[in-house]
Amino acid sequence: MRIVILSPSTVFDDSLASDAEAGVAATVVGWASGPGGADIELPRPTGPLRRLASRVSASAIGRELVDVTPLAPSRAYWRAMRDDPAVAAAVEQADVIVATERDAAYAAWRWHDRLRRKGRHVAAVYGVPAARAAIERLRA
Repeated sequence: MRIVILSPSTVFDDSLASDAEAGVAATVVGWASGPGGADIELPRPTGPLRRLASRVSASAIGRELVDVTPLAPSRAYWRAMRDDPAVAAAVEQADVIVATERDAAYAAWRWHDRLRRKGRHVAAVYGVPAARAAIERLRA
């Protein structure tokens, strides 16, 4: 069974990634500058608009404003993923897509929708407990 773990910060409960003895192969996708190790590292977006979004996001109202624009962290993560052929190949082979953080949920939903349109059903879940449940359902 193959799972893809979407974790922008690469910090998560790695018990899913260490279930190799149970027949689970995990691929972790995260930002290249994350503190944890990712199997596929994505380049962080840079530039003046990204810096402006970071500055505006310092307040609660600013975060809400940025979240409805294309500069939202979840959308930036999705854009970086959709253009990476290694991520696309990993997701195409996946049985379960796991979003471990809020910013990864949008990308998991978009991958799930893209695969569904191709006629392939893949479980897309948020969090490690939901991932364990999805894996158990697929094994049954």
